[in-house]
Amino acid sequence: MVVAGRTWAARFLPILALGILGLASTVGALKSGTDGAIGIGGALVLGATAWIAEGRFPKPETRVVVLLGVFLAVCAAASMNAPSPAVAWPMTAQLASVFVPLAWLSSPALQGRVAAGAETLFRFWPWLVLGGMVVLGFYVLDLTMHGSPLDKNRSVKLNKAASCAMLIAWPVLAFLFVRARPAVLTVARISDRVLVLGIGLAVASVVILTQSVTTKLAVGAAVLVMGATCCVPLMWLRRGLMILALMTVVWPFAARGLLDTAPRVVEHLPYSLKARFEIWDIMSFHIEKRPLFGYGPGGSRGLRPLDESVRGYTSVEANDPTVIVAHPHNSITQLWVELGPAGVALGMFLALALLVRIGRWPRTLQTFGLGAWTTGFVLSLAAYNLWTDAVIAAMALSAFGFGVVQKALPLSVSDPRA
Repeated sequence: MVVAGRTWAARFLPILALGILGLASTVGALKSGTDGAIGIGGALVLGATAWIAEGRFPKPETRVVVLLGVFLAVCAAASMNAPSPAVAWPMTAQLASVFVPLAWLSSPALQGRVAAGAETLFRFWPWLVLGGMVVLGFYVLDLTMHGSPLDKNRSVKLNKAASCAMLIAWPVLAFLFVRARPAVLTVARISDRVLVLGIGLAVASVVILTQSVTTKLAVGAAVLVMGATCCVPLMWLRRGLMILALMTVVWPFAARGLLDTAPRVVEHLPYSLKARFEIWDIMSFHIEKRPLFGYGPGGSRGLRPLDESVRGYTSVEANDPTVIVAHPHNSITQLWVELGPAGVALGMFLALALLVRIGRWPRTLQTFGLGAWTTGFVLSLAAYNLWTDAVIAAMALSAFGFGVVQKALPLSVSDPRA
């Protein structure tokens, strides 16, 4: 009976993964915010099923567990020293409820079990990604061209959904591209190439149609980085990305410096970007006010200009006290304001560690991994609240997808150097 249960769970696991990833690629692409519930609930279900299949607890990767423990300890320290513990402690608990289940997706045993059924997973998942992207593109186009002003505002809310969909599409493209490379063409290989082209065109269409400038910049930067892999040694490219990532540590203070030295430049920026510069400037003074532990998780919400930071702001977000700024619109700034230097160091360590991990992948997978990393990093610099569960879950599902792809593709196929 026990053996039969384990066998059933092992066979069902790839189908279950297909259902979860398929939901994230379709429903998640059309309904903003659903990726969080899909990712967290899916991680719990996948982990429990893998537990049955393995007969023992499928431990997450040790490095992920250590990093998560340090992160929660930093959050707890910041919460103890926060000016509003009633805000910080519940946010810390909320973050634990998001990150702990998603950490299960890093389990090598879970990824290996799903990779064993990769034929089933990748027979249908690419079509779901393509379908989600096509429907999303038509939906945004229809709302923009034929909808009322209220409908057009609804299209803006699809920005987050589009960004999450982009992140989840990367491992699918990587798998199809690698599998379609052999010189001997078969019907299956031709189908893979058609799917790569179709998904690529669908992604490009969504990027063009979306009103999210950040999404356009994120995907555009990813394409540039992937193109650079053709002419720049991968080691040097990764090091270059590491240097650029490290330079963002001074982001809020650089924004203040620009407002100090070249205010006219900021004045002529698009309104949304100008408002962000003014928010970053305000946050830089709050960082100096609480330099060690910050305001605690969630503490950046609603922070107003300090007396010393008032400099004639023009955006509503900076001027109108009735307008609540939900977050700093920049992950580095948010880490500075809420968790202090320890949070910034931890966030930067994670970004660099991901680049190191990508550097151990086969060459072709590195290209797509760097594209996914660039997309996520650029999105984090100018778009969403760092603690948005939908974006965190989309990144975790993307990483899970790459883990499955790496285990599913033999080295002889995925790396021409083999």
